[in-house]
Amino acid sequence: MNDASARHYVTLEWTSDGDGWFDYPNILKPCYYPPGENDIFNGNVTLVLNAYAAEGCNNAADTVIIFINKAPTAIIESETVICQGESLSLSGLVQNSTGFQWYTTGDGYFINGQTLSPTYIHGGADLASGWCRFVLKR
Repeated sequence: MNDASARHYVTLEWTSDGDGWFDYPNILKPCYYPPGENDIFNGNVTLVLNAYAAEGCNNAADTVIIFINKAPTAIIESETVICQGESLSLSGLVQNSTGFQWYTTGDGYFINGQTLSPTYIHGGADLASGWCRFVLKR
């Protein structure tokens, strides 16, 4: 919308085919169009700038399609208890992203840590403290 331009108009109006809204729909360069839930779900929204001319002249309109990338999410299963000598099979889910990394606050290590289903082998500090935390970062 920063590149919008119009000449020889009486009034302007921004519209969309989505469910977001414009902060000032009747100015040439509105500052804000937060996409609505349907815009995000659909992955795009079409914005239209209508330039209304004086009586006897032709109105004009132009469109731009905005593509919306969904925010990535990372999810791991809930709290789990294991006993000394056991390993822990983790399971994660990453959406709308191709990259991820497993992290731990413990001193153990991951087997197949480059997958969404690694196995964690606990370390001595994990046993001493009685816990560790896992983070799946996208």
